[in-house]
Amino acid sequence: GEITSSLIDKLLNEPGSHKILVLTEKDVPPLRAQIHSHGKRHQQKVIFYQGNIESKSQIERLNLNKAYEVFIVGEDEGYSRDTKNLNSAKMAGEVFEETKDRDSRRMLQLNVLFDRYPSFSTIQRLNFPNNYFGKSIYFHPFNFQENWARLMWGFTSRNEQTYSRLDFIPLDENKHVHLVIVG
Repeated sequence: GEITSSLIDKLLNEPGSHKILVLTEKDVPPLRAQIHSHGKRHQQKVIFYQGNIESKSQIERLNLNKAYEVFIVGEDEGYSRDTKNLNSAKMAGEVFEETKDRDSRRMLQLNVLFDRYPSFSTIQRLNFPNNYFGKSIYFHPFNFQENWARLMWGFTSRNEQTYSRLDFIPLDENKHVHLVIVG
């Protein structure tokens, strides 16, 4: 979907970007056309696999032991998308732990989209056991609306560009500021 297209575009614009593997349950040719419509460099750097995102054997085919970072965004029309994403994250962590070099101390960042805000809010409050996703996994849940809200209000943890803070003194006498977001 749109999140995947934007994410791929952002990753390919980073200096030193490498290949991107996309595992999808959807039909690959229309998805490939959508992604490649963003530019020629996408054609050479994005590889598609069709398969089940909840299948451990399909996730093993992705060679996560060589991955720099993993994003699990799920399918747009997917039923129980957040649950599937969490299950996929658990399997990806297991696969990484099983396939990485035994003496490697490398960590894998596992970014998982939680589309519904109640799911995201719940996940943030949960205390997973230390090795729930694996000892070498940095689990990073994210939510599209939360990320935009942080950008709008200037609360970001990384050195990302933010908008000017919106807590300015209002111009009118009743001291109310109305924020309208159109998008």
